[in-house]
Amino acid sequence: MKKKMIIEEDVKGKLGIVDFNSITKDKMAQFITLLPKLDKELAIKIIEQFSNYANMATSMVTNLIDLCNNALNNSKITEKRSYLCL
Repeated sequence: MKKKMIIEEDVKGKLGIVDFNSITKDKMAQFITLLPKLDKELAIKIIEQFSNYANMATSMVTNLIDLCNNALNNSKITEKRSYLCL
């Protein structure tokens, strides 16, 4: 039986990544093929990091949407003011 990978650095090295936040779709597919070779606790620890990344990405998109909505609202106010000046 082959030795299972038990540390994150082994997995990162095998995938060629620095951290799991920068994982691509292709690297994710590679990671899935590595799952049988990972210690169960390590696999769980790594997968939990993906949810943190997903939460962070969701928060960033929400903030971006708010920023765009504010810019559009400010643009409408500025447009109305410019019409009043004519």
